[in-house]
Amino acid sequence: MTEIQKVIYNIYLEVAKILKGNNIDYYANGGTCLGAVRHNGFIPWDDDLDIAVPIEQFDYMIDVLNEELPSYYSVRFIEHNDHYGNIFVKVIDERTTCIERVEYKYPDAFKGVFIDIMPLSGMPDNDIKRHFFCRMINVLRILNDIRRFDIDAMDLEWKRKLHPIIRRFDKQIPASYFANKWYELLKKYPFEVCNYTGYVWWYDVLRLVYRKEVFGQPTPYPFEDTIMYCPQDADALLKQQFGDYMKLPPVEKRIPLHRGVLDLDHSYHDYQEGKYLLYCDSSN
Repeated sequence: MTEIQKVIYNIYLEVAKILKGNNIDYYANGGTCLGAVRHNGFIPWDDDLDIAVPIEQFDYMIDVLNEELPSYYSVRFIEHNDHYGNIFVKVIDERTTCIERVEYKYPDAFKGVFIDIMPLSGMPDNDIKRHFFCRMINVLRILNDIRRFDIDAMDLEWKRKLHPIIRRFDKQIPASYFANKWYELLKKYPFEVCNYTGYVWWYDVLRLVYRKEVFGQPTPYPFEDTIMYCPQDADALLKQQFGDYMKLPPVEKRIPLHRGVLDLDHSYHDYQEGKYLLYCDSSN
C-alpha cells in the first residue's frame, strides 16, 4: 500500500467495524469494487475508497458514526459547510490534509484524507418514471454546484448563464437547499423494496442503472489484510461500468484520482488557519 492508502485503509477498518456492529449493510462500488475483485485490495495507483449504504439505513449510519468514531475522525455531509459540493458522506481523518484544486478558494471546504460513503437508493420500475427520476437527480446535482460555487467553477456555458439567475436568490435559498432536495428524493425509493438501483450519486446515472439483484447480498472479497463487501454479481456491475475490467489500463492512465495538496503529517485546520501555505506543482 502507498502511504495515503494506509491512511484510507485505517479509516475503512474503523468504519467497517462500526457498520458491522450496528447491522448496517454496505457495498463497495467503482474502483474499490474493481480493486477488491482484480487486485484483492487497492488498485495500486488509486487514492480513493468508496462504499454505498442503503438509503433507508443512511441517517442511522450517520448517527452511529458520529457517536462511535474516534475523535480524530469526523463525518462530513450536506450541511457541514457552504462549499461542500458532494451529496454523499465523507469520513475524514482530521490529522491529515487532502485539499483538491477545486477547493483552493474555499477554506471551509478543506479536509483531510477520507473515504466516501454513498446513499444507495432504489428507482421506479416504470421506464419513463425511472428516466425522469435520474434526470431530476442530475438537475439537482447541477443546481447544488451552481448554488455553492463561483461562476468560474462552472464547466459549461449554459451553467455559467444560469449561475447569476440562481445566485440572485442566495438569501432565500440556503447553500444546502438543492442537496437536501436530492436526498429527500432518494428517500422516496428505499433500496430494499425496489427492483432497480444504481449510482444515484454519479453524474452519468442513466448509464449505471442496475437490476437490484446485481447488488443482492453483500459478498465478501479479500481486501488487503481484511475483507470488502461487494455486490453479489460484481462481474455484472463492473462490466457495465468498466467494460473489460480485468485488463489493466495503459501506464499513462495509472494515476491517482485526486489532485492537490496532500499532507499526511499536518491537519487541514493548519492550512485553514494559515500556518501552512497551499502549494501545488504541475505534477500534482
